[in-house]
Amino acid sequence: MRTLTLTRRKSFIGSLGRYFIYIKDPQGSEFICGTACTKLGALKNGETVSFEIPDGECSVYVGAGSVSRDFNCDLAIVPAGSENVALTGVSRFNPVSGNPFRFDGEPSEQAQQLRKQSQKRAWNFLIPILIGSAIAGLVAGVAAGTAAAKKHAAPKDFTVQNMTITLNENFSVEQMEGSEEWIASDHVGVYTVRDAFAEYEGLEDWTLREYAATCFADEEDPHPVLLTDGNLRYYAYDVDLGDEGSYSYTAYVFKTQDAFWLVQFVTETSEASRYASDIRAWAQSVVFGN
Repeated sequence: MRTLTLTRRKSFIGSLGRYFIYIKDPQGSEFICGTACTKLGALKNGETVSFEIPDGECSVYVGAGSVSRDFNCDLAIVPAGSENVALTGVSRFNPVSGNPFRFDGEPSEQAQQLRKQSQKRAWNFLIPILIGSAIAGLVAGVAAGTAAAKKHAAPKDFTVQNMTITLNENFSVEQMEGSEEWIASDHVGVYTVRDAFAEYEGLEDWTLREYAATCFADEEDPHPVLLTDGNLRYYAYDVDLGDEGSYSYTAYVFKTQDAFWLVQFVTETSEASRYASDIRAWAQSVVFGN
């Protein structure tokens, strides 16, 4: 046996959530994407933990809860040997997958495949929540009625902690395991994240651009650009899932007296221009209490 030491680097992303560590085990009672595993333990933000693992080649997974771990997980292949092993990783910005943990370093071919599969599973889980009603409406031939309801829907306030946003009556709160609450309508989803200054030393001195660069940087866009629209600051990007559709995100960044906030909107790319002015107005409606 040898010792596996795993460090989760401290990050704003997914800071309040725990991940769980698993090792591939044909006799295990836990399953990640169909692979039998044994749970080794939990991993909090900024924490380092150690476990005994066999000398043979090991598949180590880090994932979220019982349901969401099938789309919020990552894999590291530990080669056979007798020396102790140290791995590191961090949460990456991806609300669709619940801001998953990612091991540092170049991912193996198996890990890359798992990430692709996980993203597809995440969308299969979210699509019924974000746009399922819209699809049902189209099938039933009532898309015009849905559009009319949107046009005449009365304003409605939603409050998350000390943040209030004015949307409309077509929205409702949806709770999903392993992620924050979503506020969703038939066509648009809203996702919020709050990072308190008290949780991170020196965070109150950061600018919006510095915070956004840390949040949004990933393998595909290591140097994200924060855009300006009047008094609003935001980051925009698309996710193309091929046959499963394309989705557009607009993530607004706010700084209050005690925290940074992300208020992110997602819609189908084909409807992004239709809802662009609504999304901007909804972002402008955001207010913060004491």
